[in-house]
Amino acid sequence: MVVVKKFLDVKHAIYLIGLLLITCSMLIPNSAPGAELGNSIPMPEAGGPYVADEGQEIEFDASGSTDPDGDELSYRWNFDGDWTSYSTSPYAYYTWFDDYIGMVILEVFDGTSTVINTATITINNVAPTVFFEFELYVLVEIYNELQVICNFWDPDSRSFTEDTHIATFDWGDGSSSVTDVASGDSEVIGSHIYNNVGVFTVTFTVTDDDDGVGSDVFYVEVYGVEDEYVIEDLLYDIKEMDIPSGIKQSMTSKVENAIESFDNNQIKTAINQLNALINQIEAQRGKKLSNETADKLIESTELVINSIS
Repeated sequence: MVVVKKFLDVKHAIYLIGLLLITCSMLIPNSAPGAELGNSIPMPEAGGPYVADEGQEIEFDASGSTDPDGDELSYRWNFDGDWTSYSTSPYAYYTWFDDYIGMVILEVFDGTSTVINTATITINNVAPTVFFEFELYVLVEIYNELQVICNFWDPDSRSFTEDTHIATFDWGDGSSSVTDVASGDSEVIGSHIYNNVGVFTVTFTVTDDDDGVGSDVFYVEVYGVEDEYVIEDLLYDIKEMDIPSGIKQSMTSKVENAIESFDNNQIKTAINQLNALINQIEAQRGKKLSNETADKLIESTELVINSIS
């Protein structure tokens, strides 16, 4: 008999070696001490072949087993290297939480002799199922961090082996992020910052260790503040800062010129004027402007440039 097995761990390897030894001797019945010489051995029938999906409970049926003497039979099974207790019921139940190919062993006992029979078992992989516990249309302001918690379900995540999943966020703006999910986890946190306004389709995908894939989408609307208001806000910040009056006047002039260019729909000119402001700030860094002040002004100015671009 040829056995095909996907080895999950050392335990299964040892199990199969033992199974081969059992199979070689399975036709030799075991007799209890003092057994009657006239006893006929039982005829076990393990049923099968059995096929199911991971996470699905399987009913194992040995009701086809018989005893020539009409003796009452007791049954026990070995599913994954461990024996069940004897039972007078020919039925047993077991669940695998990961894909698996191998054999199950049935042993029947007629009160005097025990005989073994085997059946093949195939457990198919089940792809993860992705779901969201939030509204599928999310609003976020431009340049602010979006954070979402996404969920998935997979029988693999209940396995005691070292299964892992890979979660991927495609944020819909040309960028993506990938996260390794530890065994047993079913929650993934994703975060992203959008630099453009619009509506983006976000695809959340989970891939299990057997290349089963589950995915779903949600939508993110990114909105921005009024562009002119952003420039006016920068002008206000400069006027309120404690910086030398000569530099303040020069910087204020550049921002006012950028506002005028923007109002005349001369966007490229406005951006050039704001870049000139950044150059001036850098030139005064560590001289008449502290590093902290320079960083704040440059951050605000770049925010305006990104907003009107």
